[in-house]
Amino acid sequence: MTPQGILVGSQYLLDAGPSSRGWHHAATVLTCPQLWAYGHHPAMQGDPRVYEKRSPPLVRGGLVHVGLGHYYRRLQAVQQGEDPDAYYAPVEAMRIYSVREDEGLLPGEARCADYLDEAIRAVCAYADHWADYDFPKVLAVEQEYTVTLPTGGLSLEPLVTQWTISQRIDLVMQGKDSKVHVIDNKTAGRREEKADRAYTRSGQFQLMRVFGEALWGERFAGTWINYLVFGAKGPSFDRVPARKKPWRLKCFLRTIQWAERTIQDCLRLGFDPWEYPKVCLDNGACEHRYNECPFAHLCDYGPPFKA
Repeated sequence: MTPQGILVGSQYLLDAGPSSRGWHHAATVLTCPQLWAYGHHPAMQGDPRVYEKRSPPLVRGGLVHVGLGHYYRRLQAVQQGEDPDAYYAPVEAMRIYSVREDEGLLPGEARCADYLDEAIRAVCAYADHWADYDFPKVLAVEQEYTVTLPTGGLSLEPLVTQWTISQRIDLVMQGKDSKVHVIDNKTAGRREEKADRAYTRSGQFQLMRVFGEALWGERFAGTWINYLVFGAKGPSFDRVPARKKPWRLKCFLRTIQWAERTIQDCLRLGFDPWEYPKVCLDNGACEHRYNECPFAHLCDYGPPFKA
């Protein structure tokens, strides 16, 4: 077993956070260059004035990701004939994570401790729910993958001919037919169909498919949205296939290239990090609050699309 995460005492605690240079890096600058500067500009790192308050959904999601990560990583160890106790049991992992995350909490931020019991009950219920009809084999858990992409002639710096993008994939499972399924865990307060469309069209899921096709080729069977819903009557669970959007996927590389070019432009021009372009756009360009973009199908399937 190759250790993952950090050693806390005599066992490992998984890292279920963002990857080192993932889709969030590109998505942020496409949303607003100023937002990118706040979170990624070298001069902003460590500035006490710049911090993002943790919200309840973010805290609850973090706890669940840690719990599910440890549940599946220990199951993988058992399947591979290794020692599952190299990793904390899910409940203990969530408790340790909660304490560590709540250290140095800033005013107004949500506390993990306030959502810990609810998250523990949900993860335990999840394990019971999927115990008898889950995919039979765990291939990877909270594994970070990296791919190198060409610049496509969009780089300002002639020596830069490629960019690196990474992704931490929550779960990779193998079916009875040996096909590979890439799964992303999502928590929600309630189940909504429009969330399926939004996730399926997101850059995160396009990148998951890029990695799936690159790493597993013909064995790759697609991506799944793995829901854990905190409902008024208790948690519920569902898995929804994130269907392929071929034209959107084909154009995804150009999207990454444009994002990286924007970052390079701003850095090369020497903008003060407090004075980056402030672009106010609706973050839900494809999926609005009450409806989807009327042209979303064109981005999904391209010129051949016929109504």
